[in-house]
Amino acid sequence: MAPMTNPQYGSASVVDIVSFGYKKMFENLWPLTRMCLPILILNGVTWGMIQQEMVGFQDRKDNLSLNDLLQMGLSFVVLFFVSILLYYLMYAIVRYCRDLYRDELEEPWYQYLFPKKSLLGVLGLGFLQVAASIPAIVIIVIGFLFLIVPGVAMLMLFGYGCYLVYLVYIDKPERGVFDSIRYTVELVKPNWLRTIGLACVVTLINMIISIPFSVVSSIISAVAQLMPSLQQSFLYFLTNAVLYTAMYWVQMVIGVGGVAFVLYRYLFDMEYRQASEAAIADEKLQNRIFPASENR
Repeated sequence: MAPMTNPQYGSASVVDIVSFGYKKMFENLWPLTRMCLPILILNGVTWGMIQQEMVGFQDRKDNLSLNDLLQMGLSFVVLFFVSILLYYLMYAIVRYCRDLYRDELEEPWYQYLFPKKSLLGVLGLGFLQVAASIPAIVIIVIGFLFLIVPGVAMLMLFGYGCYLVYLVYIDKPERGVFDSIRYTVELVKPNWLRTIGLACVVTLINMIISIPFSVVSSIISAVAQLMPSLQQSFLYFLTNAVLYTAMYWVQMVIGVGGVAFVLYRYLFDMEYRQASEAAIADEKLQNRIFPASENR
């Protein structure tokens, strides 16, 4: 249980939890950016190359050479490994957020780029999430078929519930994978409605943040269609590389970092509520066993 003397712990409203979490994220914008920047630049350059190659493919789609196919295949192989690095970055970011809340930050900062034993458990949780997604998707689709709202609610509860399991496990790896799942279910069960509400708010924030980048991407594509000569230029590659670096910076630093800070704050909120309810229940039990009249 987290210490209650710290204002970042204890009970709070969903709005306060979300605002507190994103405030923490913005306070740590540079440490998170510094951690992610090399991989984000590599990812941006890779996407810039792919975007330019895709345009060339469209121009030569009726006369593709073996060299064209090998070049595109190599680009996607590089993108696959970069994607693995991006998923690993999510693990590093969550560890950083957890340690900052617990006042256990490691020095130097690049220690977070090295794996710990908890990585194996996180991989195990990933496989379990994939397995659990199959029946969950069926239930969510049924929810969408009958009414949109139940489908959205189940999607949010499942998605953010899985995220909370990761956070619980990374917070205390000694729990083990299955005990982390059990503990998360115990916390979320009496707070399922608040969890859905929090998930909707966070998702809406991330969607709003991503809108400008979608607009810029559409403008670049439209300009490229109007000016075919631009599509093979270095400027077109550089523009896409910068755009994708910025897009994934938002996704990793503001998206993953912001959500991690919010959900750890929410995790402490649920733990506080659980402890408070247990204390009240224990007091009531003591009063039943030892009535006030007997104590006088």
